[in-house]
This record gives sequence, C-alpha cells and structure tokens, in this order.
Amino acid sequence: MAQETPVQFRPGQEVKKWITEQAEIRGKKEQSAGLAALDSLILFKALLAAELARQTWSPRQLDILNAATRAIRPDTIAVPNGTGQCWGAVRAHCDQTDPVVADLLARLEELGPTADKALLHAVTAHRDQDLPDTAEGWAQVGITTE
Repeated sequence: MAQETPVQFRPGQEVKKWITEQAEIRGKKEQSAGLAALDSLILFKALLAAELARQTWSPRQLDILNAATRAIRPDTIAVPNGTGQCWGAVRAHCDQTDPVVADLLARLEELGPTADKALLHAVTAHRDQDLPDTAEGWAQVGITTE
C-alpha cells in the first residue's frame, strides 16, 4: 500500500493570523498553526453538516437543484448580489413560472452562505458519487428528504 502524502499548505499572512487567533479564542494559544487549521476544518465540516440537518427537501426540489447545478462547482464564486450559488443556478436554468421552482427559489433565497455551500457540496457529492435519487441516497450526503 502506498504511503499517503500528508496535507501541507502555506497560508497567506492574513489566513495564518486568523487561524492563530481562532486557536487563541478556543484556549489553545500554544497550538501549532497546522493543528489550529485542522481544528478549523473540522469545525467547518461540522457546520456544513449542521446546516444540512436543519432543512428537509422534497424529491422534486432536489431534482431541480441537481439539474440546475450541473454546470457549477462548490468552489466557484457565489452570485454577487448576496444570494447563494444554489439560488443563482436555479434562477438561471429553471422555469420560474413553475410553482415548485418558485417555492424553491424563495427557500434558497433565505439560506445563509454556509447553508448554501453545504447544500451545493451535498448535491454535487450525490451527483459525483452517482447515488440513487432516494431518501437513502440523499441521506448518504447528509440531505434529509420529505
């Protein structure tokens, strides 16, 4: 078995300062920047999961999201008017006269940036892993269906 390459990065000064400040806030003043960054990634992962757990989505809404977001990836820049990538994708690619689409747009517009990012990551992971469009398939990426 090949040895796994360790994760390494060199954050810019601003990010390194933020990581260090976050460690101090958590009471870990002596923690290395690498371990502090790991703590922050673990926290981010937990926040994404918590945001997904707060919402339930209908199978039709998830079909619409899946189709609308095919052309974007979670690491691209969010729609500049303050709404998230999910809202922007549905608005750009779906029939807004469809009542389900209109309801979905209203829900997506209310999502904060973390919830939007969590949803887009999960929908993308579901598609990339070719999971079934079932409650069980969506649950594998943390999405709860109605």
